[in-house]
Formats: sequence, C-alpha cells, structure tokens
Amino acid sequence: MGFRVHYAQWQLLLYLFREIFLEGSYLFESNTESPTIVDCGSNIGMSILFFKMIYPKSQIIGFEPDPATFETLQSNIECNALAGVKVYPFALSGGDGMIDFYHKDDDAGSLLMSIHKIRMGGERIVVPTRKLSSFVTGPIDLLKMDIEGAEEEVIKELVASNVLSFVQQMFIEYHHHINSSEDTFSRFLALLEQSGFGYQISSDAKKGKIARSSEFQDIRIYCYRKQ
Repeated sequence: MGFRVHYAQWQLLLYLFREIFLEGSYLFESNTESPTIVDCGSNIGMSILFFKMIYPKSQIIGFEPDPATFETLQSNIECNALAGVKVYPFALSGGDGMIDFYHKDDDAGSLLMSIHKIRMGGERIVVPTRKLSSFVTGPIDLLKMDIEGAEEEVIKELVASNVLSFVQQMFIEYHHHINSSEDTFSRFLALLEQSGFGYQISSDAKKGKIARSSEFQDIRIYCYRKQ
C-alpha cells in the first residue's frame, strides 16, 4: 500500500518514516484482522498510516492537541482516504477542561510539544483536554501513547475509571526527567504491574557520552496483558 503525506519539514518527516516504517517501532500482533487501536499523540499521522499498512481493516481513534499539526493530520487521513479512522483535537489528561500547551508556532509537527513548559518552552496556547476513558467503550487491541509527559496521569485515570482492563497491549513512550528533580519511573512501572501488565523496555543508547543526572531520556515500554 502506498501513502501520500502532506508535510513541509522533510527532515522530521524522514525521521518519523525511519522510526515508524523502517524500524517498525509500532509493530504488534493481533488476533483479528480488524484490531481496535487508540493512538494518543498522533502528530501528523505517520503512526496511523503505519497501522493502516499492517492492518488495513483496523479501527483507529487518534488524538492530537496542536491545532496546526491536527490540520496536517486530517489532511493526511483525507488524502489517503483512510476508512475507520476518527481523530480528535484534544490533549489527554486526568480530567476534562482546558489546559496550557506549549509549542513552537513556526514548527508544526514538532516532537517536543507538551503540556509541560519545562519540556521545551515555546509559545503557550490553551487547548481542550479530555479523559481517555470517555472514549473507551470496548476492547482495545493496542493503546499507543506518546504524549510528552502526561502518560502517568492518563494511565492513572484509566485505572481509576476501571477501563484499563479493556486494553490488551500498549506501546508507551515514557518521558524520563522532563523535570530532572523527579524520578518516578519505578512508580510508573509499578502501576503497570499492578494493572496486570508485563513489559519490555528499550531506550536510545548514549554511546560515547557521559550520563548526566539532569539528562532527559525517551524510554519505550511495550506492555502486554498477563492477567
């Protein structure tokens, strides 16, 4: 299957293509040809295109809070005539309302956008936020989450709402040391374990570099239901 992608910043586009399509970061096995996938942090839609490539009959719900990036996401869905895809312009958090969101106005599609100012600074805008549990109405084959520091809050809300049990597999990008004074990774892993998940962990190696106590790190967690 061939796809068309609308996006101006080719350096980032090539990075996303390599990470998602060539390295297969979001590969997963499903018991059905039409898995239900929830994509939290859809960005311009490369992950959705990948999911549709491996499972053309999949049903996908996506979330992207940045207005300019969401517009590109919609364009990529429309120009590829993707069926079974619904996307929403919401940030995800522990409650419904409005929330501060930081981005670079001239860098739509950036991988550094966040509700945490300390992540990148940039321009502050206000975007709507929703509880993910409001969109969970049945079994989910894969929950993919790359939401720049909000992952623990969202998982906690799913647990509190008694809907995390619907999820069979997860791919979570955990953002370690967004705030370098906080070390909460073990707490996050304990939350997964208590919810019945096993997991595999990987991260980009810091070859030839001295580890710094304040250094930010992306940690990838593949989770699978054990009970």
